Amino acid sequence: MKLIVMSLVMVISSLSFAVVLPLQAQQNPEALDTDLVLVDAQGMSLYIFTPDLPDVSNCKGNCLKAWPAATLTPEEVEKVKGSKTFGVITRADGQKQLTVDHRPLYYYVGDEKAGDRTGQGIGGVWFLMKAGFSLKE
Repeated sequence: MKLIVMSLVMVISSLSFAVVLPLQAQQNPEALDTDLVLVDAQGMSLYIFTPDLPDVSNCKGNCLKAWPAATLTPEEVEKVKGSKTFGVITRADGQKQLTVDHRPLYYYVGDEKAGDRTGQGIGGVWFLMKAGFSLKE
């Protein structure tokens, strides 16, 4: 498990994203699978939308107002090339959106500060992007 986490941190940190290891997981390594959450460089949580298809975002219009896409700069897009875990999709508006395991990533406007996770489970379709890329809570 440590090897997987280390490789994720190395790839993600070059993209201005990071895996957060909460204190309880640091003190209890058995908790790693459920406590690792993908965040951006400012510590803001990233989410997946279960109605999305692989490499296709189904969050449009008002959905994007509440759940903005995790977009990448051209420099970050270049860093993703060749990654087996991270990818990029081009949205209808031309923006480049980060994917993990082919799942588009989003922010939640209700998360006001680093470490907030208030979007978890909303509508039964929005979930934090956790290590192992599982929809389990």
